[in-house]
Amino acid sequence: MPVILLNFTQSALNKIKVPTKEEKIIQFRDTKERNLLLIISYTGFRRFYLVINIGGRYYKIKIGTSPDLTVKEARKKVMKLKKDIANGIHPMEERRKINRERREKRHKRLELQNGLTFGHVADKYRNRRKRFGLRFNLISDIYNFELR
Repeated sequence: MPVILLNFTQSALNKIKVPTKEEKIIQFRDTKERNLLLIISYTGFRRFYLVINIGGRYYKIKIGTSPDLTVKEARKKVMKLKKDIANGIHPMEERRKINRERREKRHKRLELQNGLTFGHVADKYRNRRKRFGLRFNLISDIYNFELR
């Protein structure tokens, strides 16, 4: 899917038509801030992204949605994130750290509410069935559901 260069203004973004279901998405890149990307889906949802290469890896970091975020605000967020990256702060690592802390808090809360979780049963099952070559990643996503 080609990326279309466009000078982002509110009026220009409002004039963009929603893609058809066959096209699925349309991608636009800002001419003033080259790292700012707007993706419009066929459902009409518009998202701003920071597109950047950090250490040889390509990252697409979500900034916000179009009606909630103006073009100026999106450009300011892109500039702030680029400054953070230049100072050695990786925004994706920060988000992963926050999400990891949230998961740990949720896990502890579930353990306090119920003594038995799917995670406990899954751990026991994995430990008992190691010799049969169970694929551990099959049950890693469904970890803390309550059993009754």
